[in-house]
Amino acid sequence: MGSVTVDPLFAGPPEEIRALMGRQGALQPAGGLLYSEADTRNFHEILFVIHQAVSASADGPAAMRGLIEALLAYYAGRFRGWYGLDEAARRIEATAAGFDYGDRAAFLVGLEQLMSVAGRVNFWIDAQMPWYEINETLKRVVGGAEAPESSRDTQNRKGRDR
Repeated sequence: MGSVTVDPLFAGPPEEIRALMGRQGALQPAGGLLYSEADTRNFHEILFVIHQAVSASADGPAAMRGLIEALLAYYAGRFRGWYGLDEAARRIEATAAGFDYGDRAAFLVGLEQLMSVAGRVNFWIDAQMPWYEINETLKRVVGGAEAPESSRDTQNRKGRDR
């Protein structure tokens, strides 16, 4: 019986994701946490759309290569530059470098592996997110007693109380 190697990304949250919680500076840590959660979720969804498009395309991934490479480079740069998610960016770049755009089946296997990584990165960010505290703080600040006068003004709140 052989041993099973568990990808560290599936064993627990990577240190770079834990580090998001402790970032300091403008809009930190809230900006990094909230935007990284949204960006990793969007990236995962975009990979799914790419998968659907490549699966349905008569021309396969080769016809979309430029767009796919641009999207992967964009997200790798964003994850590294905005959030300090260097390992996530490295995995995107390594997978992108190994894509075989001439073989639809092989391309889709690589894309599915990247989808798994993207989903797991998003999972760990989401799991670290103090959603309850964020929502309770927003309830107090937006429209509550601690809110700026403009936020409490009924005229300015039209359409937001749903």
